Amino acid sequence: MLPDYLELSGRVAVGDVHLAWMPPMAAYRVLADQRGVALVLPLRMGSCMFTSALFSRSGDTRTQLAALQGARAAWVDPVSAAGYLVVRAGLRAAGWMPEKIFAEQSFFGSHSAVVRAVLDDQADVGATYLHRDEKGTIQRAGWGDAKVQILMEHGPVPSDALVASMQLSSEMMNKIRSALVDTPDMALLAAARELFEAEAFTHANKSHFETLDRFIPYLDDEDRERVSSLPPAR
Repeated sequence: MLPDYLELSGRVAVGDVHLAWMPPMAAYRVLADQRGVALVLPLRMGSCMFTSALFSRSGDTRTQLAALQGARAAWVDPVSAAGYLVVRAGLRAAGWMPEKIFAEQSFFGSHSAVVRAVLDDQADVGATYLHRDEKGTIQRAGWGDAKVQILMEHGPVPSDALVASMQLSSEMMNKIRSALVDTPDMALLAAARELFEAEAFTHANKSHFETLDRFIPYLDDEDRERVSSLPPAR
């Protein structure tokens, strides 16, 4: 059990961990430095992409970004795409500086914990993932069936990915891809679907993660350092 996503991406980069299920920004750190290979992405609601949403409790008087001055923000993790980085990049792109808007910013460690913090009035706003269908109807979100109001959406973002260290052989990488995508092993696929709440899996490629490049310029120096620095190669 590793303490956070930063540690996980570092361990994959140096080869201490050969295979890891990683959130998009943690995967991005490894892939951008060519220290790992993204093998597959899960399909949820028919897509391997989603958006990040900034939300508040239903009925809260804060219905626009301009009303967030002094609000308390709940985030997932410093390298969570949907739960932190993408929303903050979206705010900056729109001209709002998170460090000036929010009176408090706290990390809660998971999407469910962020949602609970907002619903229980431990925070005024939070960030989590959001899936819509082609008509724009919400199909899946971090808040489940809870009543919330959406203040902002930003994206798209690639889903979490199965990432292999460069220490893993190409033969093994191909076997894993094949078992999940090309000629699925039904028992393995069923277990993976249940574990990752996915309908199926698709091959990951470079273009999926290139969408994250446009968010990087809108991160502050500390956040940008988190998603770009890795331990030295061995």
